[in-house]
Amino acid sequence: MKISGILSIRDGVYLGYPFLEAILSLIPIVDEFLIGDGGSKDETLHWLRKLKKIFPKIKIYHLPWFKSKRWEALDESLNYLIKKAKGDWIFEVQGDELWHEKDILKIREIIKKAHRKSFNSIRQPCLGCSWTNIDFYIYKTVRIVRKISGLKSCWGGDDFQIGESRSPKKGFTSHNVPPELEIKIPFYHFNRLFLKNILLQDKVFVDFLATEMENRKEIFERHKEMYRDKFNPPRGEEVLDSLPAIIKGLSQDVKYRARKELFDRKLLSKITGLNY
Repeated sequence: MKISGILSIRDGVYLGYPFLEAILSLIPIVDEFLIGDGGSKDETLHWLRKLKKIFPKIKIYHLPWFKSKRWEALDESLNYLIKKAKGDWIFEVQGDELWHEKDILKIREIIKKAHRKSFNSIRQPCLGCSWTNIDFYIYKTVRIVRKISGLKSCWGGDDFQIGESRSPKKGFTSHNVPPELEIKIPFYHFNRLFLKNILLQDKVFVDFLATEMENRKEIFERHKEMYRDKFNPPRGEEVLDSLPAIIKGLSQDVKYRARKELFDRKLLSKITGLNY
């Protein structure tokens, strides 16, 4: 049984996504990691190529995003990566999602169990996180699916489908890749961590990736007032011990940056306790 990690990203540094940490949170358990760069104009591709030199299992594809109504550009990229993947299982990570170092080896064992027992997807809680808060929202979703005929990404990787969509249960997303194995181990969603990047993210959503989604426009207008002048780092606030160790080094930053420790196997192993 083999596992293929996948990620679609564009301008991750400029937009403030901890995408390097997201990739590295999966690297210890995947057999390959396929990345679709959507046409980055910042340093994102530079850092991805540097990471690939350290971890040859990374494969980079140039998959330019296009203006879309409801995340279709992301779906096209992810569906390309799904087709290219050689693993029995697809493990998607988004640019602001991390798996905890204490959980990731357990996740591989769970995937092995799902493989043996003929499950086709694994559903788990997604925890919304800030530096000082956790669980401000929780829903159950799917990031790990068996690679089977007809598998496709919908809604920018937030929904995997085989055949027709279905209505979700309360607290669940509408993934439809049955049968599902539901587990309690969560992953961590670090949305809007860096104050100088928040409005940049929102603008890309409303102008380029999800132009027909009115809720995104409402969020953008609300955040313009909330974050326009608030560029002070959260110094003095206590960072939660329970957060994944690999991201804590960014807790005093107002915008995302690539840190040198992410490109050093020994330091990564020391920080996380995993074997890089």
